[in-house]
Amino acid sequence: MPKVGACEALVHLFWSYYRISMLPCNHNAKKSSPTKSATYADSPFRLAEFSCRADQLPNRDIHWKPPQIGACNVHFITANSSPLFAMRLGHLRLPGLTPYHHAARIQEALIQKHFLAKDLWRRAKLSPASNSPTIESPDAIVITAEFKPVYTFGRRQLNTVSEEQRRFLEDNGKAAVLESQRGGQVTYHGPGQLVAYPIINLRRHKITPRDYVRLLEETVVGVCTSFGVPAVETTEDPGVWVKGGQHKICALGVRIRRGITGHGIGLNVTDREESLSWGFGRIVACGLEGKGVTWLTAERAKGSDSLDVEPVASEFVKALATRLGGIEEIYQASEEEAQKQPDNFDIA
Repeated sequence: MPKVGACEALVHLFWSYYRISMLPCNHNAKKSSPTKSATYADSPFRLAEFSCRADQLPNRDIHWKPPQIGACNVHFITANSSPLFAMRLGHLRLPGLTPYHHAARIQEALIQKHFLAKDLWRRAKLSPASNSPTIESPDAIVITAEFKPVYTFGRRQLNTVSEEQRRFLEDNGKAAVLESQRGGQVTYHGPGQLVAYPIINLRRHKITPRDYVRLLEETVVGVCTSFGVPAVETTEDPGVWVKGGQHKICALGVRIRRGITGHGIGLNVTDREESLSWGFGRIVACGLEGKGVTWLTAERAKGSDSLDVEPVASEFVKALATRLGGIEEIYQASEEEAQKQPDNFDIA
């Protein structure tokens, strides 16, 4: 008997889908049209649904989902598949010189928002409920900052820094020495360098990790060109380079967890108070022997050696939004909102 019941349910499921799929789709229906649950064929969340009236549906092919047996209807707003929901990009600019740990805490809070949304959507999908929750995917956010002098080591170098090396790099408190979960090896951050941490749901934008790294590099190349630095290029080594690949102008190190990005780029803008020349002069940056570093003001035309980090940060965010695609608004995000966890994300 259980086998017969399962077969009957399966036949009912396919027959319902067939009957509904044969119905014509009227995009010009009146406002009294019933609310239907629809999913887009190109949505990154293939099983996710959202509700709208038939007269609000965009003029494109719609695949109606049949009634699901023993499952709840989760309304997940994915935004990139439908013009009904525009994607936004927040720019969180940290003022002054920021301690590395402060930016790292904000970054982790933003990443956890994405994780909570994913967990809530998955739990609601698996647990039948009378009321279907609406779960909005968090906006992509880019944190930009200038760090206080700090050396960071990538995850491949965790627990490999000796006390002697640490004391040398700290130089009586002139710089901090920290380990990081990003990719790459040792690098330096300090005044005059733009640090940008994009927190993005790659699946929402249909971007692979490999394409994301390439996207970051191309974004930096475009920014450098817009500020008058010619012959910027990428090589087989990560990052962005000038002078035939001999001098790095931007380091790149990312971490991707569950499709959510973290960390990002360090673009050298200006050697403020010789901070960059001092910091990079004490290490083999990114473990690349025989390579040097440079910055935007050193590569621009003569007489153009004055440049602040802030306009470069704004240009980076705009260029990134263009390359991501589907971004219809860039807004200024606040630290308070970034670290606040919404009540409706409580899945405990």
